[in-house]
Amino acid sequence: MQTALQKKKKNFDDLKIGVKGLADSGVTRIPRIFIHPPETVKYTTPENGVKLQNPVIDLKGIGNDHSLKEMVNALKDACETWGFFQIVNHGVPLAAMEEMLDSIRRFH
Repeated sequence: MQTALQKKKKNFDDLKIGVKGLADSGVTRIPRIFIHPPETVKYTTPENGVKLQNPVIDLKGIGNDHSLKEMVNALKDACETWGFFQIVNHGVPLAAMEEMLDSIRRFH
């Protein structure tokens, strides 16, 4: 017997619209069927043993030449190899970042 969540997933699959269709429909929040609580996610190591981690660019100490050079090299590598990265120690207050995200949501 299917749970209510399994039925919702099947109904979504039956629509054949995919995530693009969902976005085009004007959805503003991630539907529950796509949210997995951490305790239900299986963390496994790939068969080849390689663990991947998003590139992190640390801006701490950016004022000295050595740190700046390291940061620029890390940024270049992240862009060329991954195409994305996370920046930490940038000094932007959390409230400002949350307001920026809220502004983006209001715009769309």
